[in-house]
Amino acid sequence: MSLPDIVIFTRHCDKLRPCKGSSKYPQCCTNSGPPQSCDDCSPQGYLRGAGMLNSLENLLDEIAPGRQVTQLYAAASADIIPRCAHSRRTWELLVQTASSLNLPINTRYCSTDHIQAAKGILSNSGKIVVVSWEHTNIPALVGWTMALAINPRADKPLDGIPQWHGNVFDQYWVVDLRGKRPAFSIYPQSILPTDCPFAREPNGKCPGKDVYFGESDAETDLVYERSSSAIILLLVLIGGMLILYNK
Repeated sequence: MSLPDIVIFTRHCDKLRPCKGSSKYPQCCTNSGPPQSCDDCSPQGYLRGAGMLNSLENLLDEIAPGRQVTQLYAAASADIIPRCAHSRRTWELLVQTASSLNLPINTRYCSTDHIQAAKGILSNSGKIVVVSWEHTNIPALVGWTMALAINPRADKPLDGIPQWHGNVFDQYWVVDLRGKRPAFSIYPQSILPTDCPFAREPNGKCPGKDVYFGESDAETDLVYERSSSAIILLLVLIGGMLILYNK
């Protein structure tokens, strides 16, 4: 079985906060302007997407010099596959990377389609694959990807994969398939000023820092909101391409 060289898993872009006094859906709030859909990136999230390609290039300079991303996957939203979750944040994170690299984003699987998605990911022989997913389903997807890489007839995911902490958005989980057995490691994205510059501890804590998560204050959020306006427009123009790709 010919496998990808490296698979890089990441969580979708940062989320908006639910409006005070409302349920989680359908409205989320920013520090300026009217409430927005909870299904899209926050201003920080759009800026994370804008910096994703440079971050990935820096990562590959470290772990696979001279290589570049050649395949993109994102969990589908209900806009694309009705049975999937409503969130568009998985593919929104990768839109600008896809545009810069002239690559399509494969959105043929829901976030819970662990086995099918793992098999699809493993079909990309010799490639560098980036996968944007929903955080509670990343451990199972990684476990199945590693198990099926070892044995295509595996009937359970590989044990020992940690949980992805609910407040963490700034990490990569890397599965290196170039050796005799898959190797799992964690790297920082280092995209936003509030990102942890190290691999986080299992509880989400950034080593050497007193804060657990890169949550910014209201003033910083407002700067992110203003900076992300052009990025949001780009997503509106490009987003429909994903539906066409999967038809």
